[in-house]
Amino acid sequence: MKKIILRILFLLAGLTAMAQARFFIGLDGQYDNLVSYQPDDLKVSTTSFNIIPTTSIILSLGDTNGGSGGVNFGVESDFSRYFVLRTTLAGGYGAQTSQGLFSKINSSFLYLNLSADVLLNFFNTGSSSFGIYGGVSAGYLYSMMKITPILLLSDGNSFRINNHNIAFFGRIGFSAMFADHHRIEVGASIPFANIYAVGSELTQPIINGYSNLSLGASYKYIF
Repeated sequence: MKKIILRILFLLAGLTAMAQARFFIGLDGQYDNLVSYQPDDLKVSTTSFNIIPTTSIILSLGDTNGGSGGVNFGVESDFSRYFVLRTTLAGGYGAQTSQGLFSKINSSFLYLNLSADVLLNFFNTGSSSFGIYGGVSAGYLYSMMKITPILLLSDGNSFRINNHNIAFFGRIGFSAMFADHHRIEVGASIPFANIYAVGSELTQPIINGYSNLSLGASYKYIF
């Protein structure tokens, strides 16, 4: 799964470079609803590095809501008035709040995402356009919690949240361009696979936590 996603990203990036390219830089802001989970086939007897689909989520720590913001830059290429390919690198900072056993827990994180999108314009006058976009993204999130939280379950098992998280997303949204240089977008990102790592030296399995749903808006200035 990871190889297929990376091939798609590099293929779209290569096609983007072949067309008439325009660079952009902008700002992102989004609402994040995070979840932590453990795959049902987790084994800790040997060191392992695995990719799991999000359908393997069997353990939820409850709603963890927050917001994030950052910068984006990349290149978009027009193959026609109605078909555009885009590659974007985005990074930033976010904060989140989760409900603990006795009180709320506040934490923060850093993120870095590489994405490739296809834009389909419903109409395009040359200087203005409106349409939809869809694509895939590979993202890294680093949780800045100084104390790694441990969750105790009723069956006696305990788990701890991983500070390093990698996920693969699907992206979809609406895109509008004005005056040939200003692009505004609203959309959603939903991860469909996640990477986790466990080792035999750990007393508790690691739970990976990443945003299971992000709703946001972005602005891009196109050169």
